[in-house]
Amino acid sequence: MKFVLLAAAVLPMLGGGTSIAHAASQRLTNNDVCNTYAEDAIRDIQLALYAHCTGITGARWDQRQSAHFNFCMQNMSRGNSAVVQSEKDVRHGIAVQCAAANHTKYYPSGPGSGVAY
Repeated sequence: MKFVLLAAAVLPMLGGGTSIAHAASQRLTNNDVCNTYAEDAIRDIQLALYAHCTGITGARWDQRQSAHFNFCMQNMSRGNSAVVQSEKDVRHGIAVQCAAANHTKYYPSGPGSGVAY
């Protein structure tokens, strides 16, 4: 129960509340949406690494921002915003859950950024 409350409080602060489809509907270009997606991915990866999470391997956890941007652009150009949103949600959920389990505090310090302590 404690984690659920923490996640409910933290997810919106970390960008978990903004959907890819909503951003795309606001007349943002795929480039804008995917830049934000890639920045969010790197932030979640940094949190997971800082929290010493296990199982942080594979494309989802690639530390190259360009890899996440390219994944997003490929899917958005095919109309697959749901795939992009799902990947964002899963990665974010894993990072936040692991950080909470490892007692890592995460403080957003501005749009698209954050500091783990």
